[in-house]
Amino acid sequence: MPPDDLDTRARRRLADARVRVLTARTPAGRPDPTLVFFSSLVLRLDADADEGVDTMATDGRRLYYSAAFVCSLSPAELVGCLAHEACHACLLHFARMAGRDHDRWNAACDCSVNDLLERAGLTLPAGRLMPGEGPLAHLPRGLSAEAYYARLTPEQVAASRPGRVGDVRPPADSGPGSESGLAAEWAVAVTAAAAAVRGRGKLPCELARLVGEAVASPLPWAEVLREFVTRTARTDYSWARPARRFVAAGLYLPGLGSDELGEVLIGVDTSGSVDAPTLAAFERELNAVLAAHPFETARVVYHDARVHRVDTWTPADLPITLSPVGGGGTDHDPLFAHIEAESWRPTCAVLLTDGETRVTCPEPGFPVLWAITPDGNTDLPFGRVVSMG
Repeated sequence: MPPDDLDTRARRRLADARVRVLTARTPAGRPDPTLVFFSSLVLRLDADADEGVDTMATDGRRLYYSAAFVCSLSPAELVGCLAHEACHACLLHFARMAGRDHDRWNAACDCSVNDLLERAGLTLPAGRLMPGEGPLAHLPRGLSAEAYYARLTPEQVAASRPGRVGDVRPPADSGPGSESGLAAEWAVAVTAAAAAVRGRGKLPCELARLVGEAVASPLPWAEVLREFVTRTARTDYSWARPARRFVAAGLYLPGLGSDELGEVLIGVDTSGSVDAPTLAAFERELNAVLAAHPFETARVVYHDARVHRVDTWTPADLPITLSPVGGGGTDHDPLFAHIEAESWRPTCAVLLTDGETRVTCPEPGFPVLWAITPDGNTDLPFGRVVSMG
């Protein structure tokens, strides 16, 4: 087959696999929760053929692939490989490499990702690298990439090389701050992907573990806040805005939505746990974000165990001034119930609290960032959590 024909076939097969992820159904005819989770994530990686790649690779921004490898896979295996590369990006393996040996790190990342994907029911190519099997029979399953890295010997790394599904590279634009900004983007994307599963099924426990690992933030809280709010608008895909890179192949896949934030919800815990300096710092960073990015409205909801007041702000009203009212115990269930009762559909919610709260409601259908006061509780059941400490 001439190289050009091989490349064309590979591009078509990749596009078909993305459609498969977007439209997959369970035997009962319902959306497949696992593929609902991956649907927006695999579309974030623009695909480029690369003769220097044996299988696939990602740097967190792009998906590099061997056309011959893509054409050798079954449809189910190709979907599994796309999810594999998305996992590398979600788990920030490109940033967590931190000077480690490249080959050994990639083997460790594959061990972690392949185990997770097979437990979630996805199909990977025969001979894929798997802890507990073949040259890695001594390794337990269910560990992080760092834990596998510590256990792998050079001999095992060399023996495992034929089973690599993909490679992890540092981002091509490796200037100051590029990795941290990209890491924050992926944390927002993972939070939104998990929220998208709500109402369409239950997120498999293996993917819930991925979400927990992906949203654990090592970044300064103000940077996380900026990235969370400004990037959330770019996590939604719309069929009205087709992805132009696939149109030439005759395929219409959803493209990223507009940069406008729409409605932003800010929840302020007024139980007394938020002191004046923390409130002032949160207010300052929040205003900086909203002033720099288009939005329709910002609803500020003051609450403890019940909602006390709602202030609605527009861009013309900036800067926002936070004036808490209340002072009882904290319970976030009434806040989410109030949002549902009012039929609000925020693009995202940022909740300032000490985390000492009751949250028994299901995850809402929008991304949530918990901004936790210094020394507050960060063990919350959903959303992204960042400590202001």
